[in-house]
Amino acid sequence: MSEVWNSRKDLSISLNYRVNLTSSYPTYAHRLHQLRLLLGRRPSTASHLRTILLSEGPAPTLSYLKDHISKLTTSPCYLTFCSPTSILILEKDLKAANSQISDDFLAVTNHDRGFEAVNPSTWRDMLRKGFPTLLQIFLGDSIERKQLIGELWQQSSPGTLDVTRVKYWLGSVPLKNEATHFSCIMDPAVKGGGLVWVQRFLEEPFELR
Repeated sequence: MSEVWNSRKDLSISLNYRVNLTSSYPTYAHRLHQLRLLLGRRPSTASHLRTILLSEGPAPTLSYLKDHISKLTTSPCYLTFCSPTSILILEKDLKAANSQISDDFLAVTNHDRGFEAVNPSTWRDMLRKGFPTLLQIFLGDSIERKQLIGELWQQSSPGTLDVTRVKYWLGSVPLKNEATHFSCIMDPAVKGGGLVWVQRFLEEPFELR
Protein backbone atom coordinates (compact mmCIF):
# COMPACT_ATOMS: atom_id res chain seq x y z
CA MET A 1 0.00 0.00 0.00
CA SER A 2 0.98 3.66 -0.18
CA GLU A 3 3.97 4.22 2.05
CA VAL A 4 6.60 6.84 2.80
CA TRP A 5 9.99 5.83 4.15
CA ASN A 6 13.36 7.41 4.84
CA SER A 7 16.27 7.18 7.22
CA ARG A 8 19.14 8.98 8.89
CA LYS A 9 22.00 7.71 11.00
CA ASP A 10 20.59 5.60 13.87
CA LEU A 11 16.95 6.06 12.83
CA SER A 12 14.70 4.74 10.06
CA ILE A 13 11.12 5.91 9.57
CA SER A 14 8.10 4.50 7.77
CA LEU A 15 4.63 6.02 7.38
CA ASN A 16 1.76 3.88 6.15
CA TYR A 17 -1.94 4.23 5.45
CA ARG A 18 -4.46 3.67 8.22
CA VAL A 19 -8.18 3.27 7.59
CA ASN A 20 -10.09 5.72 9.78
CA LEU A 21 -12.46 3.23 11.44
CA THR A 22 -11.65 3.28 15.14
CA SER A 23 -10.87 6.94 15.74
CA SER A 24 -12.03 8.32 19.08
CA TYR A 25 -12.58 11.71 17.42
CA PRO A 26 -15.74 12.71 15.48
CA THR A 27 -15.75 13.05 11.71
CA TYR A 28 -15.98 16.84 11.83
CA ALA A 29 -12.70 17.00 13.79
CA HIS A 30 -10.93 15.09 11.01
CA ARG A 31 -12.48 17.30 8.33
CA LEU A 32 -11.40 20.44 10.21
CA HIS A 33 -7.88 19.04 10.45
CA GLN A 34 -7.86 18.34 6.71
CA LEU A 35 -9.06 21.87 5.96
CA ARG A 36 -6.27 23.35 8.08
CA LEU A 37 -3.76 21.21 6.20
CA LEU A 38 -5.07 22.44 2.84
CA LEU A 39 -4.93 26.07 3.98
CA GLY A 40 -1.40 25.69 5.29
CA ARG A 41 -2.46 26.37 8.87
CA ARG A 42 -1.12 23.07 10.20
CA PRO A 43 1.94 20.98 9.21
CA SER A 44 1.33 17.58 7.67
CA THR A 45 2.59 14.31 9.13
CA ALA A 46 5.29 14.22 6.45
CA SER A 47 6.43 17.69 7.55
CA HIS A 48 6.80 16.53 11.13
CA LEU A 49 8.81 13.51 9.98
CA ARG A 50 10.99 15.68 7.75
CA THR A 51 11.83 17.85 10.75
CA ILE A 52 12.93 14.76 12.67
CA LEU A 53 15.05 13.52 9.75
CA LEU A 54 16.77 16.87 9.19
CA SER A 55 17.26 17.92 12.81
CA GLU A 56 20.82 18.55 13.97
CA GLY A 57 22.65 16.36 16.44
CA PRO A 58 22.06 12.71 17.33
CA ALA A 59 18.83 11.02 16.26
CA PRO A 60 16.04 11.31 18.87
CA THR A 61 15.36 8.30 21.05
CA LEU A 62 12.34 6.11 20.47
CA SER A 63 11.06 7.04 23.92
CA TYR A 64 11.14 10.71 23.00
CA LEU A 65 9.43 10.05 19.64
CA LYS A 66 6.68 8.04 21.33
CA ASP A 67 5.83 10.89 23.71
CA HIS A 68 6.36 13.72 21.23
CA ILE A 69 4.47 12.35 18.22
CA SER A 70 1.58 10.97 20.26
CA LYS A 71 0.75 14.57 21.25
CA LEU A 72 0.88 15.99 17.71
CA THR A 73 -2.29 16.53 15.68
CA THR A 74 -1.94 14.39 12.56
CA SER A 75 -4.04 12.38 10.16
CA PRO A 76 -4.55 8.71 11.14
CA CYS A 77 -1.58 6.62 10.02
CA TYR A 78 0.88 3.95 11.10
CA LEU A 79 4.36 5.18 11.99
CA THR A 80 7.33 2.87 12.42
CA PHE A 81 10.61 4.06 13.93
CA CYS A 82 13.68 1.84 14.17
CA SER A 83 16.92 2.50 16.02
CA PRO A 84 19.85 0.07 15.70
CA THR A 85 18.47 -1.88 18.70
CA SER A 86 14.71 -1.24 19.01
CA ILE A 87 11.43 -0.78 17.13
CA LEU A 88 8.54 1.58 17.85
CA ILE A 89 5.16 1.35 16.11
CA LEU A 90 2.48 4.01 16.58
CA GLU A 91 -1.15 3.59 15.57
CA LYS A 92 -1.63 7.34 15.21
CA ASP A 93 -5.03 8.94 15.69
CA LEU A 94 -5.82 12.63 15.34
CA LYS A 95 -4.40 13.69 18.73
CA ALA A 96 -3.26 10.44 20.32
CA ALA A 97 -1.56 7.13 19.53
CA ASN A 98 -1.43 3.51 20.61
CA SER A 99 2.17 2.36 20.81
CA GLN A 100 4.23 -0.82 20.74
CA ILE A 101 7.96 -0.99 21.39
CA SER A 102 10.32 -3.95 21.27
CA ASP A 103 14.01 -4.79 21.03
CA ASP A 104 13.21 -8.06 19.23
CA PHE A 105 10.50 -8.04 16.53
CA LEU A 106 7.39 -6.04 15.59
CA ALA A 107 5.35 -5.89 12.38
CA VAL A 108 2.64 -3.60 11.04
CA THR A 109 0.63 -3.68 7.82
CA ASN A 110 -2.63 -1.75 7.25
CA HIS A 111 -4.90 -2.67 10.14
CA ASP A 112 -5.09 -1.93 13.86
CA ARG A 113 -3.64 -4.41 16.28
CA GLY A 114 -7.09 -4.75 17.87
CA PHE A 115 -8.35 -6.64 14.81
CA GLU A 116 -6.07 -9.52 15.80
CA ALA A 117 -7.79 -10.12 19.14
CA VAL A 118 -10.27 -12.52 17.51
CA ASN A 119 -9.70 -15.69 15.49
CA PRO A 120 -9.61 -15.56 11.65
CA SER A 121 -13.16 -16.89 11.11
CA THR A 122 -14.57 -14.28 13.50
CA TRP A 123 -12.81 -11.29 11.94
CA ARG A 124 -13.76 -12.46 8.45
CA ASP A 125 -17.42 -12.58 9.53
CA MET A 126 -17.01 -9.17 11.18
CA LEU A 127 -15.58 -7.69 7.98
CA ARG A 128 -18.34 -9.18 5.82
CA LYS A 129 -21.08 -7.77 8.03
CA GLY A 130 -19.61 -4.39 8.89
CA PHE A 131 -17.63 -3.09 5.93
CA PRO A 132 -17.98 -2.53 2.17
CA THR A 133 -16.60 -5.28 -0.07
CA LEU A 134 -13.39 -3.48 -1.08
CA LEU A 135 -12.61 -2.63 2.54
CA GLN A 136 -13.23 -6.25 3.53
CA ILE A 137 -10.64 -7.37 0.99
CA PHE A 138 -8.20 -4.66 2.02
CA LEU A 139 -8.31 -5.39 5.76
CA GLY A 140 -8.45 -9.16 5.31
CA ASP A 141 -5.37 -9.04 3.08
CA SER A 142 -3.59 -6.83 5.62
CA ILE A 143 -4.22 -9.27 8.47
CA GLU A 144 -2.99 -12.22 6.39
CA ARG A 145 0.19 -10.37 5.42
CA LYS A 146 1.00 -9.59 9.03
CA GLN A 147 0.29 -13.14 10.13
CA LEU A 148 2.64 -14.47 7.46
CA ILE A 149 5.57 -12.20 8.32
CA GLY A 150 5.16 -13.19 11.97
CA GLU A 151 5.24 -16.88 11.04
CA LEU A 152 8.33 -16.40 8.86
CA TRP A 153 10.10 -14.62 11.70
CA GLN A 154 9.24 -17.38 14.19
CA GLN A 155 10.48 -20.04 11.77
CA SER A 156 13.84 -18.33 11.30
CA SER A 157 16.76 -19.60 13.34
CA PRO A 158 18.67 -16.99 15.38
CA GLY A 159 21.50 -15.49 13.37
CA THR A 160 20.30 -16.82 10.00
CA LEU A 161 18.19 -13.86 8.90
CA ASP A 162 19.96 -11.78 6.26
CA VAL A 163 19.13 -9.34 3.45
CA THR A 164 18.82 -12.12 0.86
CA ARG A 165 16.16 -13.94 2.85
CA VAL A 166 14.18 -10.78 3.64
CA LYS A 167 14.26 -9.82 -0.07
CA TYR A 168 12.82 -13.25 -0.89
CA TRP A 169 10.03 -12.75 1.64
CA LEU A 170 9.15 -9.31 0.29
CA GLY A 171 8.80 -10.67 -3.25
CA SER A 172 6.26 -13.31 -2.28
CA VAL A 173 2.45 -13.42 -2.04
CA PRO A 174 0.75 -12.03 0.01
CA LEU A 175 3.57 -9.75 1.25
CA LYS A 176 3.76 -8.57 -2.34
CA ASN A 177 0.53 -8.13 -4.30
CA GLU A 178 -0.97 -6.19 -7.20
CA ALA A 179 -0.80 -2.95 -5.17
CA THR A 180 2.94 -3.27 -4.42
CA HIS A 181 5.01 -0.72 -6.32
CA PHE A 182 8.31 -1.12 -4.48
CA SER A 183 9.97 -2.67 -1.44
CA CYS A 184 12.97 -1.61 0.57
CA ILE A 185 15.15 -2.81 3.43
CA MET A 186 16.59 -0.27 5.85
CA ASP A 187 19.14 -0.75 8.62
CA PRO A 188 19.60 2.32 10.85
CA ALA A 189 22.88 0.89 12.13
CA VAL A 190 24.47 1.29 8.67
CA LYS A 191 26.48 4.45 8.09
CA GLY A 192 24.54 7.19 6.31
CA GLY A 193 21.05 6.07 7.27
CA GLY A 194 20.93 2.49 6.15
CA LEU A 195 19.04 2.16 2.87
CA VAL A 196 20.34 -1.36 2.23
CA TRP A 197 18.13 -2.38 -0.71
CA VAL A 198 15.25 -0.97 -2.74
CA GLN A 199 13.47 -2.42 -5.75
CA ARG A 200 10.63 -1.41 -8.02
CA PHE A 201 8.39 -4.38 -8.75
CA LEU A 202 7.19 -5.04 -12.29
CA GLU A 203 7.07 -8.84 -12.39
CA GLU A 204 4.26 -11.00 -11.01
CA PRO A 205 4.50 -12.05 -7.33
CA PHE A 206 5.11 -15.70 -6.48
CA GLU A 207 3.56 -17.95 -3.85
CA LEU A 208 5.72 -18.57 -0.78
CA ARG A 209 3.39 -21.08 0.85
